[in-house]
Amino acid sequence: MKKLCSYLIAVSLLVVGSLACATPRVLGIGTPIVAKEVKSLTNEYPVSIGNQNYRVIEAKKAQKLGANLSDDVRAGTNTLLVNSNGIVGLSKHEVVITGLSESQVQTAIDELKLSPANIKAMPHVNTTVLVFQKFSDAVAARDALSKALPSANVGFPIQFQRPRSR
Repeated sequence: MKKLCSYLIAVSLLVVGSLACATPRVLGIGTPIVAKEVKSLTNEYPVSIGNQNYRVIEAKKAQKLGANLSDDVRAGTNTLLVNSNGIVGLSKHEVVITGLSESQVQTAIDELKLSPANIKAMPHVNTTVLVFQKFSDAVAARDALSKALPSANVGFPIQFQRPRSR
């Protein structure tokens, strides 16, 4: 009886262990990943945004390795990144400009020949949000607008935590 009990416990541990291994890795906002995962999931070169370096998680590589990704990341409308601490963040391909009127921002967009997919203006707070189809276009636009609009605050929001209700 004692042997049978030990056998059943061992078998159940093996089954639970194999199920845990078969479960796909969920990659999302705030997920910590180790250096080995960063290498296998990201592109070769870091992307510099402002004074920070990030690595872009390639959706195809992540899916091939069994990662579970959200629909917006699979579709390419959002991009997952890894910061230097190994934490996964989300970019919605947005560039936020504050401190200038919408018309001043529109002039810069026209002069730089940028083509955002969407422009959200909030004139009451002198803020304009540009949304781009591709992550690389958003990064290039942020760099160009930072140089072209030195009096403005040009940001590139990356979300590393999910919003919580209080």
